[in-house]
Amino acid sequence: MMKNMICLLAALLMMCTLASCAQAAVNDPVPEEVRSTMDWRYGGGYEIEDFIILEDAGMDAQMDAEGTDYALALLRDSDKRWLVCFKREANEEEFFYGYTVIDCIPQGDNRAQMQRHSENHVSAIDAEGDGPRRCPDDLGFTVALLDESGETWVRSVSFHYRDGAFHLESYASRQHGQACYVCEDDTLIYDLPEEGRMLGTVQASLISDMRYVDLAQLPMTLEAAKESGDIPPGFPYYDHPYWHEMLRGQVMRFDGGRNHKVYMGPGEKYPRSGNGKGTVSTNGWIQVFGSYKGFLLIQYHIDGDRYRIGWIDDSALNRGMTAAALTLHEENGAQEVYLPCALTDDPMGSGNVLAELEPGTPVWPLQRIGVEWELVRVIIDGQAVYGFVPGNCITHG
Repeated sequence: MMKNMICLLAALLMMCTLASCAQAAVNDPVPEEVRSTMDWRYGGGYEIEDFIILEDAGMDAQMDAEGTDYALALLRDSDKRWLVCFKREANEEEFFYGYTVIDCIPQGDNRAQMQRHSENHVSAIDAEGDGPRRCPDDLGFTVALLDESGETWVRSVSFHYRDGAFHLESYASRQHGQACYVCEDDTLIYDLPEEGRMLGTVQASLISDMRYVDLAQLPMTLEAAKESGDIPPGFPYYDHPYWHEMLRGQVMRFDGGRNHKVYMGPGEKYPRSGNGKGTVSTNGWIQVFGSYKGFLLIQYHIDGDRYRIGWIDDSALNRGMTAAALTLHEENGAQEVYLPCALTDDPMGSGNVLAELEPGTPVWPLQRIGVEWELVRVIIDGQAVYGFVPGNCITHG
């Protein structure tokens, strides 16, 4: 009885949030510097569906220190919808561009709107029956795709700020009839919002950071989550007006029961990943970025928060399968590291360090993942390897 009451309370609160979202207009006025940045990036071919400002993220109440303000603009054009995150530090007067995401929000021709979270909102149902879990702050938001009438929601996703980023908190689909709450330990808790009844839980593996969530990959039902709780990540969108390319992996199906050696570059002349033991199994998901010089650039999950991006021979593809050609700008000249940084093969997960790069180290930028990470070629101990570094630690002359 207690669990049913908890589920009902959580479900009602979620439905109330979504109902208010369906009735909202653009929430906040758009600052001039935000509008100017969007005009520069997208020209005049976009519409602002909604805009909100979340204040004092990460503030230290004990020290009475001000936190960071975030502005979130929900935009659309004729064929896609995207969310742009701006940031204003405590000592700054204006917002500055942060990053852009597409994969983590609902797509579709109908309108979408955002709703701020309220203080003490339900962030998850407690699977042990001790009561709903609540967030003490309002540093979160829901994006809801509306039906054709604009009166109710058909799909929604919620994010909340913690540990320096916006993390996936819940998602729901009216078509599937279930809502899912995402706990900090990656436990997924499913319920039936219309009935206020909890269905069950699944221990999943996923990257909850909003930049790396792909709504299309999330299991919408308890049954789907039980089949596979290992959830592939999404990719941030790099939307610079003068650079239209970015790395975006797609899950491709390989024949099961096989293992392939993973290398630190497109060829067997490069070192093997994982201290010479890097191997990917085709029994799990594999994201393919593309084919280059007879090798595939892939991403796969190792365990926990450990992922790896590396290279396998393209003979691994099933018969009849092809991968898109991967564009790497090998013709670009060398740049230099000007801030100490780490080379990694896991930019979105653990940040596993392959090598520490000191200022003055030459690197060859090849491609990007979002605004933050660049794929580079670098010489380590006399051997060329490929890996990722933060884009703000190298020159771009």
